[in-house]
Amino acid sequence: MTDNSNKMEKQATSDQDMQDILKEGTCCLCGGRFEHYGNNPWPLADDENDRCCDKCDAMKVLPARFLYADFIWKLKKQFVD
Repeated sequence: MTDNSNKMEKQATSDQDMQDILKEGTCCLCGGRFEHYGNNPWPLADDENDRCCDKCDAMKVLPARFLYADFIWKLKKQFVD
């Protein structure tokens, strides 16, 4: 491939990436709308394509992750000690 075709291929890829980032979607937790990429809703949703809004991320997902981490830490401590 020539340098020019490599540049065009990279530009097409970055244009597609930008379109993906600038998309809108529906929050899998509350049904509300979000802009851009959204947030990963794990552990409250398992589908890798699910996304959530910023509000649900802050109010639901992050607290659930802290609870999950605390549970795993206590479980490991119980078996290690």
